[in-house]
Amino acid sequence: MQLDFPTFHRQVTQEENLLTMYLKGHLWVERSIDEALRLLFPNPDALSTRLTFAQKVNLIDAFGLFAGKTETVLNSVRSMSKRRNELAHRLEVVLDAELLEEIAEALRANLPGASEPDAPTFDNPRSAMSMWFFVMVTMIEYAAAARVYAQSKLIDPDLQRPLPLETWAQLPDEILQYWRS
Repeated sequence: MQLDFPTFHRQVTQEENLLTMYLKGHLWVERSIDEALRLLFPNPDALSTRLTFAQKVNLIDAFGLFAGKTETVLNSVRSMSKRRNELAHRLEVVLDAELLEEIAEALRANLPGASEPDAPTFDNPRSAMSMWFFVMVTMIEYAAAARVYAQSKLIDPDLQRPLPLETWAQLPDEILQYWRS
């Protein structure tokens, strides 16, 4: 699983319409959760029923994907989803600067490390919201990949760092092909 940054940048960061930016950002987060679940389940095709976004987030939570950070990461994702539902289910919605600032602040408040004195700040809520989507997508994708690597013994689960090259050399070709694709 790899973030297609040029597409993300075009669809989210450079999107002119703020509502469209928000809805597309939500879709990117959901896509990363779908990919994470696909990696985490041994037989993901068995989940033939259509899961709601909330159910997918609960599955990520059940896997303990964000051990120690679950509270802030998943609260932030749930907050984003709640706002998305509020916006998407109105016929007339104007995502003005004031509402955007309110949304961006709610999302920022739940980012891991947001309360640290050296936490990054942004000049405008649009940048903050774009960065939030990017951080969530990359965190979800990284956490799922790290879990799979740890399960395959390619990463030392205690240190979360790659194992020595000798370990990689002992792997069957099928596994190496999977990770190269």
